[in-house]
Amino acid sequence: MKKWTKWILPTILTLLLAIPLSVHAGLVDEDYEVYKDHGKMKYSKGGWVHHEMYLNLLVERYAPETAADWGPALAEKKRLSEELKRIYEANPDRAKKEMKAKRKSKDEKDPQREQMRESYRKFEEAVQSKDEARIKEALNEQLINLKEHNKRLASRVAELKQE
Repeated sequence: MKKWTKWILPTILTLLLAIPLSVHAGLVDEDYEVYKDHGKMKYSKGGWVHHEMYLNLLVERYAPETAADWGPALAEKKRLSEELKRIYEANPDRAKKEMKAKRKSKDEKDPQREQMRESYRKFEEAVQSKDEARIKEALNEQLINLKEHNKRLASRVAELKQE
């Protein structure tokens, strides 16, 4: 083998790998963040969007008769969550204070929250089982939970607006 082939082949391979990486690096925005960093845990910024889409697909397939109820409930949750976020962004000290108090009371179990977690575990198990009847039942339970969550969010937003 000639001397020039010893260095030309690695150079060509390096260039073939480097060009797509440099093109990709130029296309990605520096401000683009996929995850929010919250201490030890990282949360996907698009998590709720994906969850909402997944729920819509499941409803469409397994419980289409409830689709008319899901749309407004999901939209209401999004609206209330954004409103709550705006309130806390307007008063960050209050948000920090409330989060600190919440962390301190973390040892105390909230029965409503525990019931919702158990309901969600059942929902996950139903989806994994691929049993249509279980999925339909679990979706109905999730819809009830979503409506209850919306009521609590609405009362929290109203409470914060009054103060």
